Amino acid sequence: MECEEIRTNDNAERLERISRAMAAYQGRASARSISAMPVLIAYEATWGEYKLSKRGDEYVFQFTIAPEIVREEGSYEPRWHYSYLNADAILDKFQTAKTPMEALDYLNQTGRFTLLGEEFSWSYFKRWQRFAYLVQEHDLLASAMLSGNHDGELGEALKALAGDRDSAFFDGTELKPIGTPAQLEERALWLLDSKNAEAISRQQIRKRAELFHACEWFRQPPDGACSIEWIPKTETDAQTISPLVDQDAMAEFLLPQEAMRPILFIQPSNTLQAIAAVIYADRISGVEYRVCEVCSELFEVGSRSEKKYCSRERCKNTAHQRRMRANRAKSQKKTANQKKGRRSNGSV
Repeated sequence: MECEEIRTNDNAERLERISRAMAAYQGRASARSISAMPVLIAYEATWGEYKLSKRGDEYVFQFTIAPEIVREEGSYEPRWHYSYLNADAILDKFQTAKTPMEALDYLNQTGRFTLLGEEFSWSYFKRWQRFAYLVQEHDLLASAMLSGNHDGELGEALKALAGDRDSAFFDGTELKPIGTPAQLEERALWLLDSKNAEAISRQQIRKRAELFHACEWFRQPPDGACSIEWIPKTETDAQTISPLVDQDAMAEFLLPQEAMRPILFIQPSNTLQAIAAVIYADRISGVEYRVCEVCSELFEVGSRSEKKYCSRERCKNTAHQRRMRANRAKSQKKTANQKKGRRSNGSV
């Protein structure tokens, strides 16, 4: 309860600061505004290999970074393998993984899943799917926030978004130790050693902190990962100044101001952060998502605010059939009412 009161006070103070700043700004002789600004999500994936195994009743994903060995000045040095990926495509495919094998394929196409993602369960992966779904859909969490009902799944998701480490949203997805009774007893004795117990405790605290740091990305990427950068409007200008920028020249002073444009630059470092960055970029751009009434998947509403179905062929066909049935029922009802009216008037 004390933590919740502190968070409430922090939010209230933040809103109060914004309100005071806006009031002061209103006194300026001329107002300023930022024009429509593109959002660039630069996700440089860390590559390795995910493997899938079974541990008790749980499927487990294990990640191994495989460095390239590069010879430099007579010695071999590891060099991690990175490459830029399309963050929008990563989000689009995230919810399509319905089985552990499909998730394995997804993970091996998108790089390191989390900052501390060396090992996690299929249950953990599914909870992240659900978390991303709720944040992207928005309306369910908004209703829970406005009503003050912070119980159940929605309440725990709101706590996680606020960085509350007491949130139970991901509880039950932790990997449990397995082994023979003798092995588990040996592990228990090992943990009884105060130094070992302290090391395990620090590791658990760090993992929990990283978990909720990832949750906060879904509310807003941290300041250190966001910046406003200036880029040339044309590819020709970009190629012209590129050598100078490589020598630490400031791009915004290399070309006339009208030849440059500002962008919001977001740099995620793992797949979950890339997913969160796309959802955040959609939200600040005014993109609205809705749940398809046929398949329950999310779709972008766009200009057709009355749209209730996604663009999948099966859903479009189902929607068409439902409209036909509704029109047929309406027509039959109208015919029945007309017959009933003629009978009441004494006509055949």
